Amino acid sequence: MFHPTPAVIGEISGGSRPDLGGAHSVTRARAFAPDLVIAEAFDAVGPLVAAHPGRPLAPGGPDRPCRP
Repeated sequence: MFHPTPAVIGEISGGSRPDLGGAHSVTRARAFAPDLVIAEAFDAVGPLVAAHPGRPLAPGGPDRPCRP
């Protein structure tokens, strides 16, 4: 069973995800122009995507269900 340490979680969430998918996600967000970006607490790509088109960021995820 996989038991990641805090350092591994940090590298996955804040290191490799933005490096591998950040630029592509920002490009897609600019084309899509969302009104709101929803991201989980440990997601580093969501805030990056929200910042580039200047959109608001809302916390979401399994522990924070989005309500209309």
